[in-house]
Amino acid sequence: MSDSPSERAAIKVATKKPRQGRSPAFPFIPINKAIDRAEVFRVAEGGRPKHFSPVNSAFAAWKLGPKTGPALQTIAAMGHYGLFEFQGSGSTRSARLTDLAFKILLDKQPTSPERDALIAQAALTPAIHAELWAKWQDSLPSDPTLETYLVRDRGFSETGARDLIAEYKATMGFAKLGQSGIIPSVDDGGQVEESPPVEIVVGDLVQVEIGGVLQLAKPARVRAVQDHQGQTWAFIEGSEAGVPMEQVILEAKGEIPPLLTPPLLAEVNAGVRPSGDEREWLRGPLSKETSYRLIVAGDLGPKEIGKLIKLLKAQQSVLSDDDGEEVEDV
Repeated sequence: MSDSPSERAAIKVATKKPRQGRSPAFPFIPINKAIDRAEVFRVAEGGRPKHFSPVNSAFAAWKLGPKTGPALQTIAAMGHYGLFEFQGSGSTRSARLTDLAFKILLDKQPTSPERDALIAQAALTPAIHAELWAKWQDSLPSDPTLETYLVRDRGFSETGARDLIAEYKATMGFAKLGQSGIIPSVDDGGQVEESPPVEIVVGDLVQVEIGGVLQLAKPARVRAVQDHQGQTWAFIEGSEAGVPMEQVILEAKGEIPPLLTPPLLAEVNAGVRPSGDEREWLRGPLSKETSYRLIVAGDLGPKEIGKLIKLLKAQQSVLSDDDGEEVEDV
């Protein structure tokens, strides 16, 4: 047929190479996970929504933080597969399911060649997928050959290339576009077995990659690793801001050289931390060497402030008596 997946893919092959240091865009998740995400969004928005919804509504349905790497990469993947269409940008960006997504999701037949064909179409919609399919069809070479092509000829980072290979194989397997002897068998909803992640520790040389784009001019050394609000953060030389660990890719294992003096890491809100229903109500400097923080629990109104002033005056009197100084009115 003239509109077969392979012929459509051949038409979409991009010939322009990316700028050096950038990985071409590719889906963060395989097609089966993207379809699952689309179904969750469909149900959350009322069954068959035709309206555009804020992208934060999708993040809420998926239980993903709106500014996290997985959330942004997932919403991008939905666009790569042609399951979402968008309008607006920034804080006003919104999304809705495409007709392709509805046709896949609303086909509930146990066996459906039409649904299979639509899934294959979605699987080959990402430009890099179409390129790989047009180049090798269902006769993929070895992983080292694929990685060499992606890194040397297409400008991927090594980690980006390996992530794409795993995602592409899972997608092709779920879409029934690969030979079982070449595409690994897909179990447990289309997930492929992944090698255990390498732990990143202080002293390692790393790069930061967001949406397939390298953020650092050159790899930098990890100076600290901390857990904060249920997430692991890496602190890299040359920056005070923490980086979510899922955005950090290892370039080389290493330890801090013995003669290297580790940089200091400023900690926000150092000292006593509010707990339970406590909150910091006021803080500021009192002198060059002294500062204050007022931590309260419950309501703080004029009556409570009046009592606090009396307590401070009483404490002032005690300290002044000890030093032999006259107490001045506040």
